[in-house]
Amino acid sequence: MKELSTNTGTFSYFARSVARILKGAPAKKLGAALAFGGIVGLTPLRAQDRSWDVEVFRDYLIGVFKAEAVGGSWLRDTGQVSDGQYSLKTVLPPGKFLHLWHSWGGAVVTGATLVDFYIYAGNTPIFDQIGIQVTMSNQTGPQKRLSDFATQNVGGWTHVTINKNLLGIGNGRFYAIDFKNFSTSTMNLWFDEIRVDRTVPTTANLSINPASVIRSLDTPMFGAAANVWDERLDDPSTKFRLKEAGVLSMGYPGGTNANRYDWRTNQDVQNGAIGLVDTNTFLKVATNIGAQATISANYGSGTPQDVADWVYYANIVKGGNVLKWTIGNENYGSWSYDTHTFQHDALTYAQFVQDAMALMKAVDPRVQIGVTATWSEFAYPQRRTVQNPITGTWTNGWTPVLYTELRERGILPDFIEMHFYPTGPFAEGDNYLLQSTELWEWVVPPAERLCEQYLGPGGDNIPIYLGENNGNFFLPGKQSTSIVNALYLVRSWTKVALQGVRGFSWWNIHQQVETTGNNSPLLYGWREYGDYGVMSRARPVDDAPPLNERYPTFFALKLLKLLARPGDTLVQCSSDNELLSVVAAKSATTGKVRLLISNLSGTIERQTSIRFTNYNPTASMLIYRYGKQEDLAQSDLKVMKLRTPGLFPGAPIKMTFPPYSMTLIEL
Repeated sequence: MKELSTNTGTFSYFARSVARILKGAPAKKLGAALAFGGIVGLTPLRAQDRSWDVEVFRDYLIGVFKAEAVGGSWLRDTGQVSDGQYSLKTVLPPGKFLHLWHSWGGAVVTGATLVDFYIYAGNTPIFDQIGIQVTMSNQTGPQKRLSDFATQNVGGWTHVTINKNLLGIGNGRFYAIDFKNFSTSTMNLWFDEIRVDRTVPTTANLSINPASVIRSLDTPMFGAAANVWDERLDDPSTKFRLKEAGVLSMGYPGGTNANRYDWRTNQDVQNGAIGLVDTNTFLKVATNIGAQATISANYGSGTPQDVADWVYYANIVKGGNVLKWTIGNENYGSWSYDTHTFQHDALTYAQFVQDAMALMKAVDPRVQIGVTATWSEFAYPQRRTVQNPITGTWTNGWTPVLYTELRERGILPDFIEMHFYPTGPFAEGDNYLLQSTELWEWVVPPAERLCEQYLGPGGDNIPIYLGENNGNFFLPGKQSTSIVNALYLVRSWTKVALQGVRGFSWWNIHQQVETTGNNSPLLYGWREYGDYGVMSRARPVDDAPPLNERYPTFFALKLLKLLARPGDTLVQCSSDNELLSVVAAKSATTGKVRLLISNLSGTIERQTSIRFTNYNPTASMLIYRYGKQEDLAQSDLKVMKLRTPGLFPGAPIKMTFPPYSMTLIEL
């Protein structure tokens, strides 16, 4: 991922108005509206909540939605706009069509009711000549005409809402929507605010069964990335905050720096820049905060002997106890520095891994060595083609070629490191980011299958570590510093933890303020800048908040610290409301159960009934909350202690959770 930059900007950092972010959404009363006993459950009536709509286009294509004008053209346009700043204009010759599709194989649309959009078609009645067709998963509905569903507002924008069943499609993933020109003339059409409307329950029922254990948690599940360019990493205030956030695993030298960093000279070999955090400093900080140190070695411009010497220096000379080493960083990608004859080449990488593993383990047999891979069987084509031993599929993708090479050499890596960012710059959507955690179903299980299928015996037991995660893979905008990204962090951590991933590392501790990313008013958040860090690095000086000012993602990590520590277990829990996410943990030392509940709606509070099986809550609850109000006030977690007198076994606890909030409850 993008390395930490040392560049500065010119935007001055002053107090910013928070009123602009409310966008008509009233502030909700903060607090825990509690009741005990009484009802068996809350009636699951359903109503629309815009926070759960699947958005396709709003000023820009959202998330992983793509557009293609088959036989025509399209662009973002300011000439005709229904809402916001841009519409999507398409020029369609006769018989041609605009194809909008979800490039990850379909968006989850549980509760979908309507296909919803605005269209401007000029001053001539032509709705009977405009076709519409929708695909859900592998089911494509018949071509219909817009005149079947709406009367054109000639010369103005028409709001079209179509019951999805009238389009001849059922349930499944929303994959594509097509608009076709049935006329004999070229059409100029403008579209805006394209979405699938969804309903969700107005209330929520949570079920918790602490007797049903899912997994225990290890230290690497509480990680964050450090960076060789972070001159403030060793500051006392930084280390204090890292302890506060509960960071127990810390990576180095950070992102794509790994393939350019010479540990001996503390230098970037590509541009000659001297690093601001050398190995000694990194190990010192890790020791000071009580975190495991992990290192990504230089594959791109180093040698296996360089890596082995680094192991010797870190573990033998300095006693750093660095047991987890990854060979390189995102070596499959053209953005990653690579000086080998065959660049980004799985065969060359496999040979390097084989040589490095032998030398590294000879120095310190305790070290675990991982390789960088993806979950795709076909991504990043290579010069060798291999066959899947189980399915017979032929492919030249990076991961299958790498695994095949390692298998043939008799090499099993100790772990697999993957990175995941659900979207890129100027495609961010708050709904999309929170919904994107469903994509983990397309990432972790396929990654595990590739290990099982291509690595041979033992491949099914190789753990997967998530070495980097954040919302956006490049040029972060205001979403990265909003509470939406914090909600994503918790939801993402929950998803991968439940899927058995062994390590989770957030990108990153410190980065810097970026003012040129996506700061669209469509995104929630009052900070008009982006920053990958969980805290401010106070750079650029004129743009950034004070050093170690905590962003919402910091408080997400802090709540995860309060939820569980290594040795604690995740236990069975569920929610019948997609917008109220819950994860439950049981303490290995006290036996107490803790719940972390996130309201993913930006506007609606959720009345909730919490019921326990095989567990009797204590007479009082300790509650920690971070939501919109704490973010606006730039305050710490709100702490409440509430007694639960007279709560009889099996009785539900009723609470209300504010919009965009994270609540930790210890019972």
